[in-house]
Amino acid sequence: MVLLSSVQPGTSGVITALATDDPAMINRLLALGISPGNRIYLEQRFPAYIIRMGQSRASLDQAIANTIYIQPS
Repeated sequence: MVLLSSVQPGTSGVITALATDDPAMINRLLALGISPGNRIYLEQRFPAYIIRMGQSRASLDQAIANTIYIQPS
């Protein structure tokens, strides 16, 4: 289990945990479809983290990327 912010572009994995107690952050992540059990793929890290989940893409900042733990596969 590693932080999304610590992996290189091209890495895919399953979200294992969200490391935040902030209700607003949790709601934003869930609205984007980011929740434990979902598979994601990191496309780029700079200037923003771009992730793909199925056919959807989302842009994340560093603070949000630091709250997402994945199990690379």
